[in-house]
Amino acid sequence: MTYPRQIPQVFELYQKSRLQFVQAVADLANRPENIDTLHKAGVMSLLRPLLLDAVPNIQQTAVLALGRLANHSDDLAEAVERADKIN
Repeated sequence: MTYPRQIPQVFELYQKSRLQFVQAVADLANRPENIDTLHKAGVMSLLRPLLLDAVPNIQQTAVLALGRLANHSDDLAEAVERADKIN
């Protein structure tokens, strides 16, 4: 049986998980040796929906992560630009 108190907790956990993920990616993207691995893992497609997240801090951290990725790789910079034109 689900209690009404548990429902907000589920949403809080979901928000915390998104924030932890995007912060970890932003931290990893700060190191050039991680860029290729992040790219191969599909990080761009995972960050894209976080740019439109309802939580401003998650949006901002996703932008930071994308900026760091683009800063280290011309290919990723072009991918960010293409994604921006699509949206």
